[in-house]
Amino acid sequence: SIGSSREKVFFDSITQKLECSYKLFLRVGYMCRHGFLIWKCEGVDRIPSYYVLNRWSKHVTYDTSTGCSGRALIVDTCIDSSENIVSQLWIEFRRCLSIAGSDYFKLSELLETIKGAIAGFTKDSSTSVASKFSVIGSLIGSSRPTKVLIYTPEPAF
Repeated sequence: SIGSSREKVFFDSITQKLECSYKLFLRVGYMCRHGFLIWKCEGVDRIPSYYVLNRWSKHVTYDTSTGCSGRALIVDTCIDSSENIVSQLWIEFRRCLSIAGSDYFKLSELLETIKGAIAGFTKDSSTSVASKFSVIGSLIGSSRPTKVLIYTPEPAF
């Protein structure tokens, strides 16, 4: 329990559940700064799944499997696994940086590894990335105009 007489946060280290006198999470669905401070002090490196609401997801859909609080009642297995891979990549990259710290040789090795991966990915030119204009054009069925003319309107008398 931390805080003054106005705000108190209780943390259960076994279940990693927080209870704050603000009750901001219960009312609005946002964790207050006191909760994040407790997690940081307790060494929690991931937000517990209880506090990750479905409405924060990129693939939010309203269906019967979602309660009014936004918590998923049934786990959605249709979410693209590439999002999980990207998340794991960021976690591993940050872990590499924290392990390397300020060691010049470890950082140099990490940099060379990343440059090698980039060179390997860019070597294969058959998988070119489409520009955002061509993607939008294919979605709406029209291409980007080469010239845009804007005329002043006729005066109304």
